[in-house]
Amino acid sequence: IYEKFDTTATAAAIPDGSKIVWTPSFRRIYYLLERCLESGEPALLVGETGIGKTTACQLLAASRGQRLHILNCNQHTETSDFLGGYRPNRSRRAIA
Repeated sequence: IYEKFDTTATAAAIPDGSKIVWTPSFRRIYYLLERCLESGEPALLVGETGIGKTTACQLLAASRGQRLHILNCNQHTETSDFLGGYRPNRSRRAIA
């Protein structure tokens, strides 16, 4: 399935798209991510550094003309990093 996937239209729609190397693993990531977007399904991209997770997202956003927000996560990322949280007000003068 992934080998038959045509990448020429995507590469042509993006500035410097011809500089991307469409390895089998990158082609797979891109194809599956595109199918998730078409189906309205969420996608969680997990993997080693440098396999093309961010590049695939950037390509898809550019080819669809959509804005992209990137959040880099690690093992210490918490929900409050995405949504925000409450901090106690230690200064009572600011309340009065």
